[in-house]
Amino acid sequence: MQSTDPSLLSPAGWQLHVEKGEGKERFIKGWANSASGMRLNDAEGRLVLPGLDAASVPGAGPYGPHVLTLFVRSEASCRLRLLWNDVLVRNVTLFPGQQRVTVRLNSFLIRCNNVLTTLLPDHHSTLRRSDGIAASPELCKVSLEGGVSNKEWALRHFLLENGRLPDENLSTFNDVIYHRQMELWNTDLSAYTDKLRLRDLVSETFNGRYLVPIQGVYCSPQEIDWPSLAYPCVVKSNHSSGQVLRLDGPPGEPPQHLLENWLRQDYAEFGETCYQGITPHLYVEDCLNPDGAPLIDYKFHCFGGKAKSIAVILGRPETGKPCMTHYSPQWEPQRFTISNDLFTGDVPRPAELEEMLGIAETLAAPFKYVRVDLYDVAGQIYVGELTFFHYGGVGKISSSAWDHWLAECYRTVNTTELI
Repeated sequence: MQSTDPSLLSPAGWQLHVEKGEGKERFIKGWANSASGMRLNDAEGRLVLPGLDAASVPGAGPYGPHVLTLFVRSEASCRLRLLWNDVLVRNVTLFPGQQRVTVRLNSFLIRCNNVLTTLLPDHHSTLRRSDGIAASPELCKVSLEGGVSNKEWALRHFLLENGRLPDENLSTFNDVIYHRQMELWNTDLSAYTDKLRLRDLVSETFNGRYLVPIQGVYCSPQEIDWPSLAYPCVVKSNHSSGQVLRLDGPPGEPPQHLLENWLRQDYAEFGETCYQGITPHLYVEDCLNPDGAPLIDYKFHCFGGKAKSIAVILGRPETGKPCMTHYSPQWEPQRFTISNDLFTGDVPRPAELEEMLGIAETLAAPFKYVRVDLYDVAGQIYVGELTFFHYGGVGKISSSAWDHWLAECYRTVNTTELI
């Protein structure tokens, strides 16, 4: 079993970047050890870090022996980015209450002196795949001073989150997603991933139906006339993922800083190259749940233009935290979840299921795999977005059987003339 680089266990280098919903952000540098009872708080006491604890845990292969465990308690939802020497390690959404974020550490993957050791796709044939992976750390060293390329970042991210290299045999769904990232690296998908251009496609395909009403499109937050908006409403960006801000009334202080950061972000830098080539804009949508009741999100996993599995995401009433389950197109239960708590109850079959299947499969028709997100609000269907790289290839699937089944759905697609 390999040992963890001592530099990873020291306070130096680790950073937490917290982006709050109201647009305030900061870097918090420091070290809190649960064993010693140390605590680290931000200036306003809204973030508490009871422990940054690196400890040896049992693990198979050279990528599983050490885990960094970060316990976080936040009073409000926020985005948290964990970095080491300015290299993004984890990017997660935090919900109110305590959560545990874990990161696999290994000296083979991250090294001190600002050197990142990466295994590039070109070297895959030199690696031995069995219970573990054997390779020389000298295969490729990339200096962070010149930056890390998107492909290198994507591979490193896969390694850190999955604890292994991608399997070229596509044995799991994450392997499929990584394969799609590489396969579509230089493919222009902006007509589908630009949320404003997708509206044009949906309008043209379905004669103006299934669109969430919007109040305006803006090049900068300064253009938004906040008092004139109809509330509640939702502010979004067209070029990224997860950039959503609900407003129940005119903000006391316009969230200019947050929205400017949104516009500056290039999501393609994180291996999500399907977002490249999009001109960033902000837009304001009408709120689909003005009473604040959780929306049910239906995500159709489509392979070769056919829906095979429908992820249903709904809020847990007692906590508001999302939970997930899956159903077949015939609404037969598929009891698994991906990176969310499993919902163990039964979800009623939507009355508009056949209509939703038709929408999803029409939009998915050109592709080997794509996820089509829809909402059903009181019988009215709305198109959310198209997602090509589900959870970036690092989703945690609760059932290995369903994981392999999703991969098999992709492997059996007739790839002729499909993107």
